[in-house]
This record gives sequence, C-alpha cells and structure tokens, in this order.
Amino acid sequence: MIVDEEDYLSHYGIKDMHWHERRYQNYDGTWTEEGKERRRKGGRHIKALPGYSGPAYFVSEKKLENTSLLPRVPDNYFTKNGYEDAETPRVCFAPSVDQCLAGLSQNLDGKSFYIYEPVDISKCDMAKPDTTAVPDSDITGELWCTNAVDVHQVGKIQITGNRGEAGKSFTYGDKTAELYDDWEYEFK
Repeated sequence: MIVDEEDYLSHYGIKDMHWHERRYQNYDGTWTEEGKERRRKGGRHIKALPGYSGPAYFVSEKKLENTSLLPRVPDNYFTKNGYEDAETPRVCFAPSVDQCLAGLSQNLDGKSFYIYEPVDISKCDMAKPDTTAVPDSDITGELWCTNAVDVHQVGKIQITGNRGEAGKSFTYGDKTAELYDDWEYEFK
C-alpha cells in the first residue's frame, strides 16, 4: 500500500510552543505579524508600539559587555501561577531607572546595578502590556522588546536606601500587593 506524505500528522514546531501557536511564530520564537495581531486581540492585551523612540532602560546586577539580550518568558511567581503572560518571549524595559527598580519587586538596599539601554531602539519590536498581561505594568511602565536587542551600558548605580514613601498597590487575580519605587541611589 502506498501512502501519501500528507496522510501523516507531524509536528515541526518550536520547542515549548503550544500546538495552536506554531503558525503564528517564527523559528527564532518571535511572533509573525499575524501572530502579533492575534495576541493583541486575545485575553492578554499587548499593544504594539511601532516606531517607539522613547526612553527604555534595563537593569542588571551583572556587567554585560557587547551583549545581545534574547527574548524569554520570565520565570517568576506571576508567570508560574497564571497572573502574568507566560507565553510571549520578551526583554523587559522601563521608561525610567526608578521604574526598572520597582519592577524588581524586592529589597534592593545596598545593591549595585548596571543600567543599559538599546544600542538602536528603532530595531526593537516594542510593545506595551496592560495589567492583564503584567499586573503591575501601570506602576512599572513595563515595555517589551519582542526580538533580540543589543544593549550598551549607560551607567552604574548603588542603592543607598529609600525615601520611606508608601508602596503603590496593584491587584493580581483576587489578591493585592505593593511595589516600592522610592529607592535612593547614587551614580558611580
């Protein structure tokens, strides 16, 4: 019996990709234009920002040199428990250093951070998640670059304390949490 190849069901998607997403993503994990549009219309709202040219900062405790950051899904409590988009690979930026620090959601007292920004922001496929995609995005101003991005260091800071201001509340699911965006720091 001769069987045509089209009679077989085969999967040739990307590792960890959901079965229904294959046709909407490229092999490097980025979304096709149709995939980006479908995601914008889905339950998690992510607004594309074509031509974004505003500030975009990334902080790291590690010194990165000649680095291209690759999009990934964060491995944190919110993504693991369905409170934050756990499907869209991204590099997370914020429009200010203060907002980057707030987004770390931890006690930063005494820590040092390197500050980075994209080498050429016009090459970033930037998007803005709303609070259904990232519950604290109204506070952090989180921005996503959904493709690989080259960054360069623009500074280094040392956290010296906080101003003692009240935290800013946000909700996730049926819970409430607070973020602190009042860290004092010195440039080194």
